Amino acid sequence: MGTQDREIFKGALTYVFGNLAYLDVVKLLSNGDDYCEAIIFEH
Repeated sequence: MGTQDREIFKGALTYVFGNLAYLDVVKLLSNGDDYCEAIIFEH
């Protein structure tokens, strides 16, 4: 995921959950990981 893609994903998350959730990106292909992993936590 590129920087722009991450911002779009965060924007969609905010649109759906408002301030009730946050995103924790665990692994990224751009950081040399084998796969992407993101966890959505609800407040």
